Amino acid sequence: MPPVKIRWFGHSGFSLQDPSGKTILIDPWFQGNPTAPSGPEEVRKAEFLLLTHDHFDHAADAAALARQTGALVIGIFELIGDLKAKGVPESQLLHGGIGMNVGGTVVLNGFSFTMTEARHSCTLGAPVGYVIQTPSGLPSTTRGIRASSPAWRSSANSIPSTWRSCRSGRSSRWTTARRRRRPPC
Repeated sequence: MPPVKIRWFGHSGFSLQDPSGKTILIDPWFQGNPTAPSGPEEVRKAEFLLLTHDHFDHAADAAALARQTGALVIGIFELIGDLKAKGVPESQLLHGGIGMNVGGTVVLNGFSFTMTEARHSCTLGAPVGYVIQTPSGLPSTTRGIRASSPAWRSSANSIPSTWRSCRSGRSSRWTTARRRRRPPC
């Protein structure tokens, strides 16, 4: 089976492409991002767009990218409600604009997304992370923010193999860690 493709968009933005060709965008921020290797026009299609919190450097391009790619946006209740108010169609918002909450799991087209708590600031709702299971069997975790909670660590350590994205110091370098090793952050 072909590998899952992971692409970094700068800061904490990533895409995961499953061997089936389905793409997940995570906190994609392009406009004004000095570390973005390209612009949002390069992202043409995505099935899912996950948001960890409402800070501009995670969610500023979410509404435009949802419209551009046709992706279903997954996020916490308050953040999804904000995107609904910004004109993102209900059909592109999880549960018709309701979103989800920490501890919830949603299974869509073979992908499983479990929302976990995270520690950070935000205005709308609460910052979150995700445990993602792809149809090909890849379990992965994302925080989108530097600090994590004990619940996130517990979720991440309960899956056999995982990639974890986290900032390395203050630079924009990113690290991949395996469960067998101590995470770099």
